Amino acid sequence: MPVHFTLAEIKDLPDVPATVDTDRVDAIEADLVGTIEREIGHPLAPATVTARVVAGTAWAVVLPHADLTALTAVAWPDSGTQDPADYATEYGILTLASGADPGWAVGDAVTVTYTHGPWASCPPDLREPLLWAIRDRILSGSANAGPEARRTSITTEYGTTNFVIPGEARPTGYPALDAAIAGHVRTSVGDFA
Repeated sequence: MPVHFTLAEIKDLPDVPATVDTDRVDAIEADLVGTIEREIGHPLAPATVTARVVAGTAWAVVLPHADLTALTAVAWPDSGTQDPADYATEYGILTLASGADPGWAVGDAVTVTYTHGPWASCPPDLREPLLWAIRDRILSGSANAGPEARRTSITTEYGTTNFVIPGEARPTGYPALDAAIAGHVRTSVGDFA
């Protein structure tokens, strides 16, 4: 089943066959969502992660993600059961909420389960172009590749969709989706004049 859309939403789009293969839709969505998430550096919907990190200090652990929304479990060797409510996370740094020594030693492998992501669901400015890109990929007959190399548009009775070959600043080859992605891409200090 598609993750960010219902199969009915996809089948309701113009020209999408009612018998479209669910596995094919899943593959298309996974490919496009993977590209988007790689480009913007965030999941499109909350993701649950179990991370095993080495404690670099006795008072804090740096987690792989900074945008935590929920902390589910914290454990390290010989720690017993820990209450996640006793811990605080800010900018991906895990500490004991009281500020006291949490009890792990430098070098301990701390296992943390948490949910992260900046959005509760796929943002609307990405959702619509993603839905249309999935439709166009279904119509082009390609499950895991971009638009056909020589094709620059698809024309149906509902209009023409133009696209370009994926490349730098065009990660998917669908202009509307690439423009939406560009609005979420992080810029580095070197990008400013």
